[in-house]
Amino acid sequence: MYDNQNISNKIKSWLIILLWIGIIPATYRGYGNQFVLTYLGISMFLLLFIEKGQITINFTASFWKIFIGYYFLISIINIPNGYTDPKEIMNLVIKYIFIPVIIWLCMSNDYTQNKKTLVYIRNLLVFSAIYGLIEEVLKYNYLTKFILINDYTNEINTINNVGYQVTSIFMHYNYYGIALILCWILLCTIPFKSKIYNYLFRILIIEQLIICQSRISWIAMLFIVIVQFLEKNKAKVSRNIIVSLAAIALIVIFLPKLLNIITNSIFGKRFANIFQYGMLNGSVGQRLGTLENWPTYFQNNIINGVFGTGYQSIGNAFLNKYSYFSGYSTADNQLTIYLVETGIIGTTIAIFAMGNLLVKKIGKNSNLNLAFRLLILLIIIESTTLDVISNNIILILFYVLSITFLKESELFEIKKEKHEN
Repeated sequence: MYDNQNISNKIKSWLIILLWIGIIPATYRGYGNQFVLTYLGISMFLLLFIEKGQITINFTASFWKIFIGYYFLISIINIPNGYTDPKEIMNLVIKYIFIPVIIWLCMSNDYTQNKKTLVYIRNLLVFSAIYGLIEEVLKYNYLTKFILINDYTNEINTINNVGYQVTSIFMHYNYYGIALILCWILLCTIPFKSKIYNYLFRILIIEQLIICQSRISWIAMLFIVIVQFLEKNKAKVSRNIIVSLAAIALIVIFLPKLLNIITNSIFGKRFANIFQYGMLNGSVGQRLGTLENWPTYFQNNIINGVFGTGYQSIGNAFLNKYSYFSGYSTADNQLTIYLVETGIIGTTIAIFAMGNLLVKKIGKNSNLNLAFRLLILLIIIESTTLDVISNNIILILFYVLSITFLKESELFEIKKEKHEN
C-alpha cells in the first residue's frame, strides 16, 4: 500500500515539474494554450487512473473562487458589447482555472512529498540563474534561435544606456527578476544541505538580480530582506534599534560620498531617468500615469467602472483613450488591469483575497508562514509595474508555491478540528 502511494505521489510531483518545463518551449514556440489543454487531458487521465476515479477539488481560497467566478461572468456579459473577445475567454479559463486545477490535483496531502516538488523547482531556478550567468558573460541568449513569438524576441538581448540586461530562460528582465526572488525564498525556506552551496547560490541570485536590472525586483527584494531580518530578530528589537540608529548616523556622515557612488552605479543609472523625467519617463508614465487616468475614465464610464468590461478588454475599453502614452497596448500594472476589466467590484474582491492570504496561517512551521507571506508580498509589489498574470511561465511558479502552502494550511485546519473534537 505504501509503495503504491509513494509511486502515486512521485508521478503527481513529476506532472507538476513537467508542466512547468513544458510550458517554456510551448510558450516561445507559440502553442502555449494548446500545450496546457493537452496536458490537462493527459494529467486528468493519469490522475483518474492513479486515484481509481476518485478526484476531489477543495480549493480553500474562497475569495479567489469568487473573484474568478466574477471575472468569468463579467467577461461573458461583455462579449455582445464588443469589449471582450470570445477567443480570450479560453485564455481566462486556462490561466485562472485549468492551470491551478492541474497543480492542485497533483499536490499530495503530505507536505514531505510536496517539499520534494519545491526542491525540484528550486534546483531548476538555480539552473536558470547559472544559465543567466553564462548569458551575462557571453552577452548573448542562445534561446533567441528557438523563439518564434515577436513579443519575446523584441525583449531579449537588449543593449541600452546601462548595459546588457540578462533574461535567462524567461526572456524578459522583469520576469527573470521575479524568478530570482522566488529562488531566494525557496533557498531560505528549503536550503541545500551544504552550507557552501547555500552561500554560493545566494550570492549568485543577488548578482543576477543586480545584472538583470529590474528596478521593481530590486525594490521587492529590499522589502523581502527587511521582512526576513525583522522576522528573525523579533527578540532583539532594542538592539536592532540601536544598530539602526548607528547605521543612519553613518549614512548621514558619509552621505555625499555615498550619493556619488550610488549615482555612478548600475542602480543610479537605472533610476536616473525616473528622477530626471518623472512621469515623462515611458516606463513610469505608462504604469503609474495610466493608473492616474482611471478616475477620469470612471467619471465618464460609471457602469463600466463599477462592474468592469471583461478579460483582455483593457485595450479597446481604456488604453485607446486613457493611456498616458499613445500607442501602448498594455498598462503594465495589474491594479489598473483589474480596475478596468473587473471594475470596483472585482478589484475589491481581489484585494480581500490577497488580504485573506496574508493573514492565513500555514501550520506551525514558522518558515512556511514567512515564505508564504513573502510570496504574497512579492506578487503585490511586482503587480504595481507588471501584468504578472500574463506570463504562464511565472504564473505556474506562483501557483506551485502558493498551492503548496495552501494545501499545508488546509491539512493544518483539518488536524486542528479533529484535535478540538
